[in-house]
Amino acid sequence: MDINRININRNISPLTPYAHAKNEYYMALGRMLEICARSFLYKKIDSASAIHWLKPAILLGQYKTINLGWEVDDIGFYTWAWISDKSITEFREGGKKSLQPMDWFDGNNLVIVSHIFVDGFESVFDNEMNALKNIVGNFNTLDFLIEKQTV
Repeated sequence: MDINRININRNISPLTPYAHAKNEYYMALGRMLEICARSFLYKKIDSASAIHWLKPAILLGQYKTINLGWEVDDIGFYTWAWISDKSITEFREGGKKSLQPMDWFDGNNLVIVSHIFVDGFESVFDNEMNALKNIVGNFNTLDFLIEKQTV
């Protein structure tokens, strides 16, 4: 395990546990699926597909759920992976179609894999990304991966 990447994960989302007990995993998954259900774009997402692309992020603690404090429910989340140079090249050239579990902590490139916010709160993502730049500097976004993730 790369301690630096783990520390960066904790700086991005200090309240997100790194290793989950089963009940913590299911609670995080439920929170994320509820956000999907409240989002116009993702409310009909296939649950098996959602679990496939959320599970590695949850197990590795590479996600952040967003709550504004005055909202009862979370309003969004984003996930990231540490992807190798080789995997990024394969995605951009179309040779790789989906992230595999081993891809999520395989390299030194921080990549935002997905971000989903409840309708009306999408601008919060921009604020989160600005805060992320202050923590890690440069990073990539591969938001198209969410459409490519299949079981």
